[in-house]
Amino acid sequence: MARKLRFEARTATEAILRYLYGGFLAFLLLTLWLALRPGAWDGGGLAAYALLHLDVLGWVTTVMLGVYLNLLPVTLPGARVKPSWASLFFWPYALGMVSLILGFASGSSPLLAGAGVLLPVALLALGLHLLWGVFPVRSEMLRRPTALSYLLAPLSLAAAGVLGGLMALALAGLLPPTFLGIVRFHLLLALGGWLGLTVMGSAYRLVPFFFAVPSPRDEPLWGSLAVLLWGGGLLLAGMGWRWGLLFLILGALLFFVDMARMMAAGQHRKLEPVLLLTAISLGLFLGAALLAGVASTQESPWPWLRGALYIALYLAPSLLIFAQLSRILVFLTTLDLLQRKGIRTDRRWNLSRPRLTFWGAGLFLPGGLAVALGALLPEWAAVGGGWLQLAGGLLLMGSLFPALWARRLLRD
Repeated sequence: MARKLRFEARTATEAILRYLYGGFLAFLLLTLWLALRPGAWDGGGLAAYALLHLDVLGWVTTVMLGVYLNLLPVTLPGARVKPSWASLFFWPYALGMVSLILGFASGSSPLLAGAGVLLPVALLALGLHLLWGVFPVRSEMLRRPTALSYLLAPLSLAAAGVLGGLMALALAGLLPPTFLGIVRFHLLLALGGWLGLTVMGSAYRLVPFFFAVPSPRDEPLWGSLAVLLWGGGLLLAGMGWRWGLLFLILGALLFFVDMARMMAAGQHRKLEPVLLLTAISLGLFLGAALLAGVASTQESPWPWLRGALYIALYLAPSLLIFAQLSRILVFLTTLDLLQRKGIRTDRRWNLSRPRLTFWGAGLFLPGGLAVALGALLPEWAAVGGGWLQLAGGLLLMGSLFPALWARRLLRD
């Protein structure tokens, strides 16, 4: 069987729930916004930046921070977390995020200035906290892609937060406009560094576990090479070197080939949401890359590029998050109920809702694709897709409610 994960380490449920609930609130607001205005994604101006940051910062990053608190000591034995530190910086992070989104939406300089101060401080502190947590296993980073990814991803988060704060201060008029020129490097660090490396590191540890891969291939040397190529490509691309794109392509290809081999070798016969949705989300990331390639050959690339961005930044990460949480949250909550509280689990404590997850994904995926390709479809398709996506998102959130409620019972 695949190498087992260790679940001795526990983190404070209070800190975890703050980040998870904050992320789900952002997801609900974002999905409702897209249902009411499916064309807002490519509307242009500061409002589009507000929508983008509500997605990447409010939804994806906030939930990922909660997952890090839950899984860092589990997926990487020897790592550590300090929940009190994460709890301390949750409110500055949340306030800075809200200020940034409202500042973009309204064009308010004071709100942008406040976000330009709060967010860099909070993200720098959270990134350094995660880096401190992974530091004890630094000697294994070349042998284990999870360790390498979890070292580079928090660094990317901290650096992206600082660069984003400088740009917010420039938009507020407190710094020269020349600081807006760092937007390319900011995007590379936030999307490719923080989000991309976190997905890679988690996948190399969790995919073999969930798919029941018979051989212990969860920490292969080739995985570290894929992470190094991806990280090096981000750095070179940020510096404007053309070789960066080649490194990114090679790293992505190695990663996807490794994931496909792991999934194909899996012996898990029962179809569960974590298996199907993980495979679909990785396929969506690959589809987004193909759409971006099509866009590069078109005279009017924006409709294709818009679809690629929507799939890569919202649709695929959302399905991946719900896929992983449908298993992770239930598993860890059950262990907490057993180990920390001594509560017996029986049929009344059935925390898994796979049918609800499948129904939610079945609505969310086609609805999201209709919104993503709205510029290439009739207007009614994009509008209907937005509401279908909202219905699917509500079902996906509802499928996690039993596990979330049980974790809430463990707060005291």
